[in-house]
Order: sequence, then structure tokens, then C-alpha cells
Amino acid sequence: FFFLMIRRPPRSTQSRSSAASDVYKRQGINAEYMGTFINWKSLLMLLRPKPNAEFEDEYETIIPSEGEVRIVGNRNRDCLYYYVGIGQCRVKMLKTAGDPNSEYHSLGFLPCKRLVDAHYRCLTEDQYGYTLQDAPESARPFADKFLECAFRKLEPLDKCRSHFDSVLREIYRQPDTKLKDWY
Repeated sequence: FFFLMIRRPPRSTQSRSSAASDVYKRQGINAEYMGTFINWKSLLMLLRPKPNAEFEDEYETIIPSEGEVRIVGNRNRDCLYYYVGIGQCRVKMLKTAGDPNSEYHSLGFLPCKRLVDAHYRCLTEDQYGYTLQDAPESARPFADKFLECAFRKLEPLDKCRSHFDSVLREIYRQPDTKLKDWY
């Protein structure tokens, strides 16, 4: 025979809720905020500054269509190879930046540009230019934010992805978009 041990709350704890709280604290989870987490970055993607607004902090809500949600998710899945490559390139360039004997020493992140452009072409199915700088004017601010986030500020790449997604969203929202929802 073997006995299964069931973890019990500390005996000093009288109520079940505080016992659960103790367990969460030991696990590194803040019980106070469980269930109330909001991903503000995702929410901000669905707000756009109002054109000709009286105040600069006025926004209009954008409700993405089913096709937009589907195309962003599926294109990210289909083009993940290039996005992972961008991350690996960043790491390689950071490691070699301090080595004066490296062939990449003076190039900064320039070698990563090919992967960024390949990712852009994959997301847009080669319909909107060859490089990220060829993005339509309405999508350019998001392209610039991605480059700043990923290569100037050196934020974690997952944090920068929403800017690249916004490039794709902005292109998809154009009335004359060439992007097709094949999914």
C-alpha cells in the first residue's frame, strides 16, 4: 500500500479563503489579482487616435472583424519561422557586438533587416512591397514602433510583436486591401 498525501492549509489559518491565499503566496501568485488580469497592450491595439480631435488623448474604438482576427492569427502562425529568426539574429548580434574581431562588430543590427523584411513579405503575401519601409503610409507608424521597440530599446521581442500585428491590421483594414482571408 501507499498513501497519497493531500496538502493541507496551515493549522493557524481559520478560513478557507485565507488558506488558499497562503498557498497562492507560496506559489508566487498574487491571489488578489487572479481573474482580473487585463492585457492593456492588446486593448490599446483596438484604440486609434480620433482624426481632427479637439484633445490629443481622444480615441475611437476599433472592433476587429472576424476576418481580421483570423488573418492576424493565421499569418503569425504561417510566418513564425521568420519571427523566430529575428529573435535569434538579435541575440547573435548582441553577443558579437562587443567582440572587435567579429565580422559583425560594426554592423549593429543591419544583418537582421533581411529577416524583418522577409517576415513583412510573408505577412503581406508580397502584396505591399519588398521591405517594411514599403508599408502603406497608414501602417508606417506601427512599422517604426516595431523597429524602435526591437532594435533601439531592445525590448523583449514578444513585447514588440503587437506593433508588427498592427502593421498587418492597418493594411487589412484598408478598403482596397489586397490581402485575402484564405482561412
